[in-house]
Amino acid sequence: MIFQLLYFRIVFGSLLFILIGRYFSNDWIRKYFIDVKVTFPHFQWDFLQPLPPLGMYLVFIILLILSFFIIIGLYYQLSCISFSLIFAYQHLLDKANFLNHYYLVFLLCVLSIFIPADKFMSYKTYKKRSFNLRIEPWTLWILRFQLGMVYFFGALAKCKYDWMVEAQPLKIWLIMNRDIPFFGQYLTLNFTPYFFSYAGFLFDLLIFPFLISKKYYKIAYLFVLFFHIITSILFPIGMFPWIMIFLTPICFPEGEFKKLFFQFVKLFLKVKLFSTRITTKSLSSHKLIKYKNNSFVKSELNYYLPKNKILRIFLILYIFLQITLPFRYLLYAGNVLWTEQGYRFSWHIMAAHKSGEIEFFAVNKTTGEKEKLMANKYLSKRQWAQMKTEAEMIWQFAQFLGKEESKNGRKNFGITTEAFVSLNGHPAKQMIDPNIDLLSVKLENFSFPEWVTLDDK
Repeated sequence: MIFQLLYFRIVFGSLLFILIGRYFSNDWIRKYFIDVKVTFPHFQWDFLQPLPPLGMYLVFIILLILSFFIIIGLYYQLSCISFSLIFAYQHLLDKANFLNHYYLVFLLCVLSIFIPADKFMSYKTYKKRSFNLRIEPWTLWILRFQLGMVYFFGALAKCKYDWMVEAQPLKIWLIMNRDIPFFGQYLTLNFTPYFFSYAGFLFDLLIFPFLISKKYYKIAYLFVLFFHIITSILFPIGMFPWIMIFLTPICFPEGEFKKLFFQFVKLFLKVKLFSTRITTKSLSSHKLIKYKNNSFVKSELNYYLPKNKILRIFLILYIFLQITLPFRYLLYAGNVLWTEQGYRFSWHIMAAHKSGEIEFFAVNKTTGEKEKLMANKYLSKRQWAQMKTEAEMIWQFAQFLGKEESKNGRKNFGITTEAFVSLNGHPAKQMIDPNIDLLSVKLENFSFPEWVTLDDK
């Protein structure tokens, strides 16, 4: 297991380094946090605001340095803690920037705080000239569990009428890619979106059990490669496919991964390992965890949970939350893909395509006179496209518009909107009651706003 944790630390740290590097290479720091006039903090936490330009660049420089520290195992736990907190801060600043794999990155960073992935081939062991190969099995299984949850809830999110019966939103997305060379012409065939819909559902549902199977893990990984490479070509979903491709090997059975690891070692490491006399042969024969009388410590529960009681409580709570939180959308009325209450942090990956048009009006409360507001001047194209189809962001933006109009001298007024939204190609319908003054209503995190219309499909 130590070798899988070593692999995880180096690969995950490298993925973090690339992810943060993309903010610099694509100029996203300026576009997302500096050149914006308004942001949409998660949970309506208005105290979360971007730092001045120099501060935001410093945030990402620190993240880049911390990711390198994680790779080499320098101040590993402290680096993971710092990266988790700073990454969470920038991620929570604006809902328009939300991506599922950012949430996954945060969770894996949190888990890394408690996982001794720096026990081998790290800066710490290099300085000590020694290392301990004994690892508790839970440290690897909790990472596998987290990846498995992504696949499982990804499959569950596809159990919707649109996906299973109408092959939506894949019909829309595949047609957008009809100009791709060679196979683009086949994406417009009638059966293609249905094939992709059911193939995607079955892949998410079955891939994890096969990956941890000693007999089928190699075939399963070929499907992982094929599936994620195809999705990276067809759909603009950032680094998610590559994160899953490169982290999935930690799901391989321990003995099989060890064989692959030492095949790699024999090719590239024919010298002493960090100033020790341990050879690849002695490493491969080393028993990573020794149990009394060659049996589990007390029970299988102890095998999969840490010995430390506080850590055990944390782990049980973490597992409970990861299993239950994605179901919180059931507490709200209506279709979660329409209302988006409980949608985020629930692995609804590629489950919906929404488009729409919106207009905001300032309404004089005395005369009832309405005046159309030039609202889009305040938002970037990315923010505008995201905001106009989501009720929470519409409400947040209305509050901003209200403050701006008050600054400009407008008095005794309200803000209304006409928002027409289409979900997965269905005819557009009004999302917000056009007669509701959005400045006079509140948006609670745990209750359904009555001024949002329902779509039960």
